[in-house]
Parts: sequence; structure tokens; C-alpha cells
Amino acid sequence: MRKILLIFWLGLYSISAQEVLRHDGGLQLFEEAQIGIFSNLENNASLELNQGLIGFYGNTNQTINGSLPVDFYDMELFNPNGITLSTLATIENNLNFVSGNINSIGTLEAPLLTFNESAFHTGASDQSKAITPIQSLAKSEFVLPLGTTDHYRPIEVAFSETSFDLQSMYKWVENDDSFQSNYPINQKESSIITIENQEIWEIENVMGAIQVTLHWDNRTTSSETIVDIDNIIVVGWHRVEQEWHNLGNSETTGTRENGTITSFIFDGPDYTAVTFGTIANSNPKFEISSQLISPNGDGIHDALTFENIDEMPNNVLEVYNRYGILVFQLKNYSADFVGYANVDNAITRSKGLASGIYYYILTNKDDGEMFQGFFYLTPINN
Repeated sequence: MRKILLIFWLGLYSISAQEVLRHDGGLQLFEEAQIGIFSNLENNASLELNQGLIGFYGNTNQTINGSLPVDFYDMELFNPNGITLSTLATIENNLNFVSGNINSIGTLEAPLLTFNESAFHTGASDQSKAITPIQSLAKSEFVLPLGTTDHYRPIEVAFSETSFDLQSMYKWVENDDSFQSNYPINQKESSIITIENQEIWEIENVMGAIQVTLHWDNRTTSSETIVDIDNIIVVGWHRVEQEWHNLGNSETTGTRENGTITSFIFDGPDYTAVTFGTIANSNPKFEISSQLISPNGDGIHDALTFENIDEMPNNVLEVYNRYGILVFQLKNYSADFVGYANVDNAITRSKGLASGIYYYILTNKDDGEMFQGFFYLTPINN
């Protein structure tokens, strides 16, 4: 079908000498209309487009500025030198990345690129993505198309309830090494062996519990992190305690060259940054069946269970919270832990424990061999 461009031309004009297309009011697109802009865009009037596409094309960096924000329905970027935002640009439907990056003067606290509730993006790659903070509004899951000038480094976020708002930006040591002093890698929980020191994803204004998926890449991720991908975890910098916490590993895919890791569900507002970490090798013989324990009575991962536990009947299980406090202890354990404390020094004895990361030590009383690891406990209704 032939594309039709219909414009109400009231105060919209181009000043070619300054290579600026200035909008002072009256622009409206209908149906499948398209506008191609080869200059800068200065917006000084309400520009809320509920139909049509505006594309940015050319070979020199373009800017979007002006006294008022721009609301795009569909937007396309096909300019190897990218565009720079000096005013808020909101995507209502689709942002199609073809070539070039989106940069801005925005900050993590006040991003200038926003994806609204129904918005999505296509085509993000090493050649085209956002190298600036992004805001995502009212979504249940979203892939934020972040990266550096040459590398696509997205973060996938899923919300455990209904929808979420989130602001995020990516930092790589070769572009911005300030995070190394802001998030010291030696400040960490004892279960963590190493912290990734070359890249992080900062997060802000998160509401509620979330789960993140990070992508490692041997071009940007340190070799120490990916030397053994079986030991990779997601770690988060705690806003109050000012240390890295173990956010777990619910799933990994890929090879040492590139792959993904998904965290456990965690309380988003508690953390300001996430990245990769590593833990010690685990013995696969008595691994837990699932690192997500959800005692909700549905028969799926309601209890902490171990593979081959019947081969070690003379055992003792100890469960600790992330502060190192013993909350559960039982001899001859089989599948008895369902999220409740059973020791005298636990504040919540006989009550459901708080959701979060917990650590276990399973000891074989016959030979003293110990097996340890961690799991995530989902909230319990007391």
C-alpha cells in the first residue's frame, strides 16, 4: 500500500541555512503517514503524534531540542552518526533502530528517552541502540536497549506483580570508570567470590519486586567473570547497606563468549545497580532441586528439596538468612523446610520468613562432608 503523508502546515517550517526543522504548532499525521527528517528538529509547540512515523536520516549527527517535549508514535533512526536529545522524547508505539545511536544530555534521575506503557523497540544491535539513560513506564516486562558506542548491552526486566516503572543506564569501564569507586568490589556478602569490575547497569525508581536478565559478552565482560559460567550469579548493590548482595541465578544460557543469566526475584527499590558476580564451585551430587522456593501450596517448589538426598539419610540441614543468622536446623532432613523458622533465636520462629536470599549447609554426619549453596524464598502469607 502506498504511504500517504498528510500534514496540517501551520507554523511548521524549515530554516535550511541552520539545518533546523522548527515546529511552532499544527503538525498532525494520519493513518500510515511518514515524515523523513534530514536536519535537526526544534520543537516549540505541543507535538503528540498518535499515528504515523517520523524517521531521522542522514550522515551527520542530528539533534532534537526545543522548549517542549516530543511525543512520537513510531520513530525510526537510520543515521550512522546518530541523534542527540536535548528535550524529552517519548515513544508511544515503536522505536525502530536501523543505524546509529541515541545519545542525550539526560541523567539516570531524569532520562530524556521514555518508552510508554504500550511501546516497544525493534532492530537494536551493536550498530544502533541507546547510549543514554532510558525510562520505561508501566510495563510487566521490557528489554531496555542500552549499550556503548560500539556494543549492545541490554538489560531485561520482568516485574513479579503487575507493572513497573524503571530507569536504567549502562556503564562500561572504557567509557566511564566512576562506578568502580561508587560501587567497591571488596564490599560484598561472604558468599560472593568476585564482582564484575568492568560493567554495570544502574537502576532507579523501581517499584516492587523485579527479576533481571543480564547479557555477558567477552568483549565487555571481564575474563575473570566468565572463566566458569556455571558459577556466575547476578549481584546487586544495596542502597542502604552499601555492599554487593547475591541476587542468585535462576537460569543461564550461552557459552563463555556470550550468554545470559537471570536473577531470582528481588526487591527492586533496595538496589541501585546490578552486574555479574561469581560463587564457589558446588558439588552437583546433592544440589537443590530448585533455587526458587515458593511455599504457596501449588505443589511446585513448595519445599527445599535436594537431588539424591535419600543417599545421605544421616544428615543435618542448616539454613541462614543473608545476615548470617540461623533460622532453620534439622537432623535427617528430607523435604521439611517450607519457609518457616524452627530455632529459638529466630525472631520469626514458627512464622513465615521474609522473602529473599537464604543460604544452606547440608552436612553428611557419616563423613563430615558439607554441601552449601543458596536459594530464593518468595513471600509467605502468615
